[in-house]
Formats: sequence, structure tokens, C-alpha cells
Amino acid sequence: RLLDLREEVLNAVALDPADARWGEGWVARAHTLLGQGRLDEAEERGRMTVAAGREHQWRYLLAPALRMAATAASKKGRLAEALALLLEGEEAGKAVGDELNTAHCLCAAAEVFAKTGEQDKAVKYARRALARFTAIEDPRGQATALMAIANGWRAANDFEKAREYAERAVVLFEQIGARFGIATARNTLGDTLRTTGHLAEAAASYGQASELLRDLGSPEHWIPTFNHGLLLLKQEKYAEARPRFDAALAEMAKKGRAGLQGALYAALLPCLADAQEWDEWDVHMSLANDLLGRSGFVDPDVAEAAEAGAVVAERFGEIWRAIQALKIADAQWRALGNTARCAIVAQRIAALAGHVGGLG
Repeated sequence: RLLDLREEVLNAVALDPADARWGEGWVARAHTLLGQGRLDEAEERGRMTVAAGREHQWRYLLAPALRMAATAASKKGRLAEALALLLEGEEAGKAVGDELNTAHCLCAAAEVFAKTGEQDKAVKYARRALARFTAIEDPRGQATALMAIANGWRAANDFEKAREYAERAVVLFEQIGARFGIATARNTLGDTLRTTGHLAEAAASYGQASELLRDLGSPEHWIPTFNHGLLLLKQEKYAEARPRFDAALAEMAKKGRAGLQGALYAALLPCLADAQEWDEWDVHMSLANDLLGRSGFVDPDVAEAAEAGAVVAERFGEIWRAIQALKIADAQWRALGNTARCAIVAQRIAALAGHVGGLG
């Protein structure tokens, strides 16, 4: 409401369109819209500010505006586009000596690198962000960078370091009382604990994250719920996982986040196979392939869920469907640069194809 009043005042005084106060309001609006999960509107405001900033020489607004647009694009699964915007934002921030927004762009780029399987760059960029946040004595930024480093190490399969940095992020967020930060860091810690088989601790961490986000009214509360569903897949508790994925999918459908929708359709495959709902499997398989392919979204969790779907499908004699799921896993591992897992999946596909006389 305050932002609405601000724009009404600027309009009432007929403020010159070249005045940077317009852009300041648009960036603030984009930030608010991101927090509300209104990604299309947030991206529009960010891009509007970038265009006007270039036209009117609002150089100090370019880095934050590019970051707003990039964050929305990343959340919608357009990772390559998001990365390009963030790297441009880094340069724009450095050009005007804006250490804060330069650091934020570096940190956000690190998170994208982790998602695209470029683990070395993820850790490198997050460390550069941490150094800048430390230099300007920004503890919230430091905690955010620690979390990005944790995600980079997790993507690199160094789970000991991932846990160390995630725990450091939780402690720092707790010291400054940043409840949203605590929630996101606990979710990251839960991911690491889940990957290393500490399932009870992971479930507790996800529960704490979800409760905090619900208390804050954040639209991101579905993320730890989704991750808890992935934990249940690991335990082969498919009936318990399914409602969590269905709830998250409903949220993603509203927000148009194609990459995450694709991930959820893939995550539901073992649940559908366990229930022997093969028509639904076929629909979900088609949607997963389409959305993951179009968005470029990659994540080891997607690959592992698809592999789990293949195991359950094979158990019921659905060999072709198992092969379909393994092809999703292969595409994910390949994009992540995990040649060892690609080789394992290729062997499984070959073994299954042998049962049906080749792939045709």
C-alpha cells in the first residue's frame, strides 16, 4: 500500500519521467512482488527499470533492477537468461562502486551455477560474494553467501563441507534474528542431511523451515514441503510423499514456474507407479519432459526421483515406462556433468532394453 501511495504522489506532482525516483519505486515494487511469488509482475518491473535506467542514466539502479529480473527468470526456470542478467548486474554494480548489489548479483549467480551443474563456479562466485559482504560488514549478506557456498559444495557432492556451511548460515541468521533467512538455511541444511542419509534430522530441519515460512506468510513455504516429499521417496513412502508433491504442484501451476513444475511431475512418477496409475504416469511423463526441456531446469533430485520411478515401474513389469523415466535421469545427470551416474543409467537402460528386444 505504501508503494501505491508513493506512486500516487509522484503522479500527482507530475514528476519528470527521467527522475530516478520512479526507478527506485519500481525496484522496491519488484522486490515486494518477488516476496509475494508474483514472478511475472516482478520481472516486468525489473526490466522496466533496466530500460528506463539505460535511457535516463540511472546507473546506480541497473544492478538491483537486473537482479530482480534475473531472480524472477531463475525461479521460472530460465537459468541461462537469469545468469546473463546477473553477470551484467555484477558489472553494472562494479561500474558505480556499489559493493552491496555487486555482492548480491555474485551470490545469486552462484546459486544459478549450482543448479546448472557448474559447481566450481558456484563456490567461486559465492566466495567472492562472501568477501564483499564481509568487507561492508553485512551479516545477512554473509549468511546468504554461506548458504550459496553450501549449495555449491552439495552440487559438487562434498556433503561434509555443504553441511558445515549450511550450519554456519543457520547460526548467523539466528544471531541477527532473520527468520526468513533461518528458514531458507534450515531448508538447505535439510537437503544436505537428506542426501547423506540423516533422514530424521532432515525431516526435523524441513519441518522447522516450513513452519517458519508459514508463520511469515511466505509463498515459499511449499519448498521444504516438497523436499520433505523427496525424503519420503528415499524411504519408499510413496503414498505419504504424493500429497506433498500435489500441493506444491498446485502452487507452481499458479505461479507459472515451469522448471519446478517439471521437477514435480518427475517427482510424482514413483508415486503414480506405486499406485499403478499408468494413464496418469503417461501424462506426467509428457509434461515433465516438456517443461524440463523448455526451461533447462536441472537438479540431482529430479534425476534421482526419475530413477526411483524407473525402479517402481520395472517392479510392475512396465519396462518401457521404466526406460522413459531413466531417459529423464540421463538428461539431468548429463546436464549436471555427472558422467559416473550417466554411465550407471546407461547400463540400466541397456539391461531393460534387452528384455524387450532393443529400443526400436
